[in-house]
Amino acid sequence: MRPTAYASTLVLLALAFSGCVVIDDKATESDATSSTGDSTTDDTTTSSTGSTSVDVTTAAPTSTSSTTAETTTDGTTDGTTTAADGPGFDPEDAGVQACAPVIAADPYELQGVDIKGDSIFFAVAYAGGCQPHDFGLCWDGVFAESQPVQVDLELGHDANQDACDAYPMEEIIRDLTPLKQAWIDAYQQQSGSITIHVGGATLLYQF
Repeated sequence: MRPTAYASTLVLLALAFSGCVVIDDKATESDATSSTGDSTTDDTTTSSTGSTSVDVTTAAPTSTSSTTAETTTDGTTDGTTTAADGPGFDPEDAGVQACAPVIAADPYELQGVDIKGDSIFFAVAYAGGCQPHDFGLCWDGVFAESQPVQVDLELGHDANQDACDAYPMEEIIRDLTPLKQAWIDAYQQQSGSITIHVGGATLLYQF
């Protein structure tokens, strides 16, 4: 046997006993599996509408007004809103609270309104005298962008079905601190001012 052939035989025997496998030297192509995982991105677009909304979490209303529908003689539906389930605000809350979708709006006369420190004072008069009347000051959580910013507050009134015809007068005091804190959180400043619109009156609240 020639030396070259003898050497080749020894190499093959060594590979066989070592457990090695001789493979073809050709390049092996693997099927590329493309992953088309749909990545859905929920793009939230914030549009500038000239107002800033904030969450009023200081006092959520404990009850809301109910809406009833009455059927008229011609078969149409006449929707009427009542406050049968409550005033739509918390009468025990002495601050600015979140407005419910519908709040009691029994008539009253706003005879005066003033701001002193962090308190707003309402002088009101109403027909009644036989039942306690509940008032609640609420806000929709929107700052209208201007200098200073503006808010619309609503003084809700629940007469509790008082049918008497006296005309008592009362002073209602509400704390504006929740409104101030919402402004501080929204604008990251410790002092400022807010123009308040309520009951047809406009006041400047400075802090």
